[in-house]
Amino acid sequence: MRISSPPWAVANTTGAGSEVSELLRLPTVYGEVRSRLLDEMPGRVTFRPARVVVERDVVAFPMHFLVSRSRREVLPQTAPYWGNVDGLEIEPPPGKLGREAMEAAFVVDCRYHQFGHILLEAVPRLALLSHVPDDVPIVTSLPLSPTLLTLASALGVKPERFRHSGGAVFCAKAYLPDPVVDLSNWIQPVAREAFDRLRVLGTGSGVTRVERLYLSRSGQTRRRLVNEDEIEALFERYGFSIVRPEEHDIETQAALVSGARMIAGLGGSAMHGAVFASPGTPVLIVSSRGWVAHVDVFISQANGPLGYVFGEPQTEQGGIRAPWWVEPLEVERAIRSHFCL
Repeated sequence: MRISSPPWAVANTTGAGSEVSELLRLPTVYGEVRSRLLDEMPGRVTFRPARVVVERDVVAFPMHFLVSRSRREVLPQTAPYWGNVDGLEIEPPPGKLGREAMEAAFVVDCRYHQFGHILLEAVPRLALLSHVPDDVPIVTSLPLSPTLLTLASALGVKPERFRHSGGAVFCAKAYLPDPVVDLSNWIQPVAREAFDRLRVLGTGSGVTRVERLYLSRSGQTRRRLVNEDEIEALFERYGFSIVRPEEHDIETQAALVSGARMIAGLGGSAMHGAVFASPGTPVLIVSSRGWVAHVDVFISQANGPLGYVFGEPQTEQGGIRAPWWVEPLEVERAIRSHFCL
């Protein structure tokens, strides 16, 4: 089979192409509390356009850990967060990991299997699948959940193309897509095009659309906002419908977000759902100053203006898991200013 190769698709690990530099539209911060994590963000991002790299004799471990057996090295397409891999064993210990051999595989995975990581890191790479032979299966350790398969279907990927593996997969030939979303550094155009295509999922839901949408974290225990009830009641007074995304299927989530003209919520994976938002939709994030997901700033480049209101951690350590509190008056001022209410 002959495959046409766009400029970003190559057959080896060299020739990554010229760097692309883009200006960022930085968010507005309301109130007196600021976050160093946001203040230190650059106003420009730089990346190399994504490729599909072909490697021979690859071991694909669960959670996107990719190794070249012949060179005995970790491949650069491996998911971040793995840390030092000195002393790596190419051959998995007997009984510890499953063994499977494949002639060819397109490997799509991510280090963490929470919804936000799957939506942002794994699913957009499927947009590069059209540049490999159509008989090559997709290998992943991600659970083949209805949500994942629905997202993949919106990108034209049939469920039967997936091969789930809970252990090491030995690939004679591996097609390895570069990241198209780096949570700390950029979102590439190919990922934005994928998110645009995912927005159509909302047409499959009969849910009543709302103009003002608040995405709640009240069902979560980590990084708890101690006065969340008060903040939700405040948004309700301004006409926002309170929604827990985890209580709805992905079609309903896409319908609610894409249909809203104003979106707000607490910082976390629920706000990553703004990838479904219609162009021009303003977004307001209420968050602890100890936790900022830079990817929300990158997502906002395709939407309307992004705003933040920060609260204070309630423990001395003040880490990303710390409970926190936010001043309601500052949130109310932000609502009125950011949404022109």
